[in-house]
Amino acid sequence: MIELFTSQGCSSCPPADALLHELAKKPGVVALTYNVDYWDYLGWKDTLASPENSKRQREYAERRGDRDVYTPQLVVDGRTHLVGSRRKDIEDTLKARLGAAQPSGPSITVDRRGRELEVSVGPAAKSDHPVNATVWLMMIQPEASVDIQRGENLDKNITYTNVVRKIVPVAMWRGQPLKVVLPASELATPEAPNGVVLVQEDDGGPIIAATDIVALGE
Repeated sequence: MIELFTSQGCSSCPPADALLHELAKKPGVVALTYNVDYWDYLGWKDTLASPENSKRQREYAERRGDRDVYTPQLVVDGRTHLVGSRRKDIEDTLKARLGAAQPSGPSITVDRRGRELEVSVGPAAKSDHPVNATVWLMMIQPEASVDIQRGENLDKNITYTNVVRKIVPVAMWRGQPLKVVLPASELATPEAPNGVVLVQEDDGGPIIAATDIVALGE
């Protein structure tokens, strides 16, 4: 999984936004965009940003211990961060991650049953280490095009891919099989009809497992 932290007020971000659009098409890659709000003071308030997105980026930095927060920043599997526009570095990292033997994560299934959304997480693989993780649901807008009217990207039209519009904590997972039923009608909207469910070690830790992007709307 790759997560791009970007901003409409950041002049260095459009190349990274375009690259993420390409990377999202690669087999085996789940690509998400998180617009952050901490550059809003530069003259253009990001229309897709939320404090929750900025908080997620800060939690990654605190967990790594480097407190390195910037845009465009790409985080791979909740572990490694890279400048989001550096194609070769990103492709090399993805190739290494996809080619390496990955620890077996739990299975995740997501089913829409009328007005309900059923999320199931399987058991952990045998391990001597305790599991302390959160199950997250990211509600996603597949594409958003924005005309920037002020700030560093004045007069640019920028298209964003798989934009996270809502971050929903679903449950805590401690290695045992888990099933949660959610109100689908309150989560999926015409603007953000898709979602990704992921299991992640707490406080910005590694992503243990994630689904592909799935359609949750009716």
